[in-house]
Amino acid sequence: MAKPHIVLLILIMALTAWCSRDINDTKRQTGNQLAPALGQIPEHYTVLKGDTLIIISVRLGIPYQTLALWNDLQPPFLIKEGQILRLRPPKDSVRVFSTSVPKLAMSVLNVFKQSQTAKPAIKSDWQWPVRGRVLKFFDPENSKGLDLAVTLGQTVNAAASGKVVYAGDGILGHSNLLIIKHDEHWLTAYGNNRLLRVKLGDEVSRGQVIAEASDNEALPYLHFEIRNNGDPVNPLEYLPPP
Repeated sequence: MAKPHIVLLILIMALTAWCSRDINDTKRQTGNQLAPALGQIPEHYTVLKGDTLIIISVRLGIPYQTLALWNDLQPPFLIKEGQILRLRPPKDSVRVFSTSVPKLAMSVLNVFKQSQTAKPAIKSDWQWPVRGRVLKFFDPENSKGLDLAVTLGQTVNAAASGKVVYAGDGILGHSNLLIIKHDEHWLTAYGNNRLLRVKLGDEVSRGQVIAEASDNEALPYLHFEIRNNGDPVNPLEYLPPP
């Protein structure tokens, strides 16, 4: 069985090959707090007030499944202020995770599954992030959200109040992606932006300008998702009539 340090090396090489974009290109950033390189991550992290495993995962660029494995955390992966988390595989561990590299790259969008007995509250205060024709509709197999037509530089608004838990360019196919957590069950994602107006950790209000679309001059669009307990849902079932 592969030694832990060999497994970690293979993982780093795979992730580097997969994420072909240079997330350290400061010319494309707008003050975003991007995850540091894996080699710069310390061995331990002290949990701060308000931290969740997914927030730490996004901040450090380590998949939450990996953090949970290294720290023997069980669903729903609860952590508390002052807790010390291991950021490297245990030296005596021979366990490896089987999540594929593409799934690791998208893990930030897959927030923790809640208990089967939990009943998430239905949000009724969503608003459209932009006003534009729907270019691509929700499809559970092929499209996790909507692609909305925009003009270059058109402002993007928060669909509901919440906290920015990801702001960066490190996920393939979602340039200048923003993810906003609204409560324990709901989050929204806004991809394909040319400029971000908010950064990691910011509190935003419903309707606040959070970005400028789009970085695709040939076909300007905004990719928008709503997720409930990590599962993508059809935004058209939650947004008001256009």
